[in-house]
Amino acid sequence: MHERTDEIRNSTTQDIEVWFEPWGMPHNLPSGKSFTVVSTSAVEGQLEIEHSENTIIVYAFPSATLKVFLEGALIDDFNIKFPDLPPQMTTKSFVNFFFGHPQ
Repeated sequence: MHERTDEIRNSTTQDIEVWFEPWGMPHNLPSGKSFTVVSTSAVEGQLEIEHSENTIIVYAFPSATLKVFLEGALIDDFNIKFPDLPPQMTTKSFVNFFFGHPQ
């Protein structure tokens, strides 16, 4: 089992929304705070993180589950594994193709 920890920081002066894909779930991240995201998977992988002006989108990878913490407190547990993707497709391209870009 592979485990990886990433920090998602809001270095802006305003609260922002962080979307967790492919689950389609947003969470508010206060200014100056950060989420700690722990991904667990049977295969090695890494999150794809996209920043825009007032949104961050976190794309998981196949077979990963995520736990999201704010200041050490668990705020979400995405424990449904994302299935394998068609060849040459990323989670980001999969979500954008089927559902459009998260807003």
